[in-house]
Amino acid sequence: MADEARGVAGQLVMADLPAGGTEAVINHLDHYPFGGITLHQWDTGEATELRQRMTMLWQALAKAALPPPLVALTEEGGTVHRFPEVVRPPSAMSLGQGNDLELTQRVGQLWGRYLMSQGINWNWAPVADVLTEVQNPVIGTRAFSQDSDRVARHVAAWIRGHQAEGILATAKHFPGHGMTQLDSHLARPVCSLAESELAGHLVPYDAAIEAGVKAMMLSHVIYSEFDALPATLSSYWYQRLRTMGFGGLVVTDALSMRAIGDVYAPGEAAVRAITAGADIIDSGSWEIAVAALEAIAQAYEQDRTFRRRADDARERVLAVKAHLRPPEAWPASVSTEQLAEVSWQSALTGARIIRGDPQRFTADCPSFQTVWMSSRHRVEVEERGETSEGRASVVRVDLSGRGWREELSAIFDQSGALLLFTENVWRYPEVIAQLRKLSLRRPVLHVAVLDPVDVDRLPETKVAVAIYGNFEYAAKVIDGLIFAPKTAPAGGWEIRGSDA
Repeated sequence: MADEARGVAGQLVMADLPAGGTEAVINHLDHYPFGGITLHQWDTGEATELRQRMTMLWQALAKAALPPPLVALTEEGGTVHRFPEVVRPPSAMSLGQGNDLELTQRVGQLWGRYLMSQGINWNWAPVADVLTEVQNPVIGTRAFSQDSDRVARHVAAWIRGHQAEGILATAKHFPGHGMTQLDSHLARPVCSLAESELAGHLVPYDAAIEAGVKAMMLSHVIYSEFDALPATLSSYWYQRLRTMGFGGLVVTDALSMRAIGDVYAPGEAAVRAITAGADIIDSGSWEIAVAALEAIAQAYEQDRTFRRRADDARERVLAVKAHLRPPEAWPASVSTEQLAEVSWQSALTGARIIRGDPQRFTADCPSFQTVWMSSRHRVEVEERGETSEGRASVVRVDLSGRGWREELSAIFDQSGALLLFTENVWRYPEVIAQLRKLSLRRPVLHVAVLDPVDVDRLPETKVAVAIYGNFEYAAKVIDGLIFAPKTAPAGGWEIRGSDA
């Protein structure tokens, strides 16, 4: 029974790569026959090399007479991007702001093909949460919108495009994480939501099911009006999801997250989740995966009721694996030009003027200094427009380094107009305080990029623009907005609040 129990348990656990990488997973197959692996940014590497590693994994599992692997990764776009050397996909909110369903479906399809070309057959995206809590610290621009119907339309479009390439999409974080004030990575969110309020949050998940989504991920949030347990450990939410008509894979959020890890031991949490109705455990680390496998195998041997539940989960996993594309059917990679084009289109159509008139600003201030301010070591900036009138002075402030205070002080001491690009500066209260003072001393055109919360933290700026893309596309959008208005979206630039 021991080998059988470990074989069943292995199919129900996704393991992060250990220190030895893919080869270590292969070398441990006799004892840890995991059904799949989860990749992170530090695991992806170069596309051709990753494809070779995943092919090697397929071959090793076949040689060991094991089912083919699920290879999962979280590539949402925007702030959640796992390929440092590849152009960043647009965030969900960028696509939701642009509200072009054909573009959303094309983004989903291109990135589905890109992932499949490297042997990644399961993406833990898209986020189907409705962002109803403006202070939500974890969802933000990962959500398509604050409007449930808009979220539903874009979730369905993205899923259709993605799964057309043979990859499994995952709607998350059922039944919703957009209403919380805490991040389940760091704390244990509890929300009190009546059935009437919950209904709006479920609309995108109904749309995902209608679109044929292959997987759903449950959140670690406690919805106190329905159950005292986090959704990942609650039979109530698994049963409710099934009654909505979903027959695909149900995966937990990572057990390494503090909402679970601070309360339950890994093995206990894994057994509780499978018992409640999960099909697959997202471990969050190799060590947690090992503990989960051991605990599930032990429960399988000792508890007949659990054995039936685990066998049911395993059959659902194997049914999905029967349709996975083998290495010889993986497509060629998508060109960087194609990926860049859809990101640029999204940044352009999703840009919003929050206040003021950018063209009037540059007419009144024909000469101004440009500052790029980011918390990332490698700022993604396309070197364009710096020879335009007034754009010769460009300063980059890296908030992850030690010298930003001196750099900011030098900017503060100067005079004249300022074109200020910021990326998630709201995370640095000291910087925000200084920039608010700066905005009272100098005329500022503020451009908040990627996750543009910054526009609301700097209310003193004369002009503010939100661009839900990276620095590279922000530069292009501003060039079009200020210097070449003919490139503006049809109907002109949209003011925030003018659409649903």
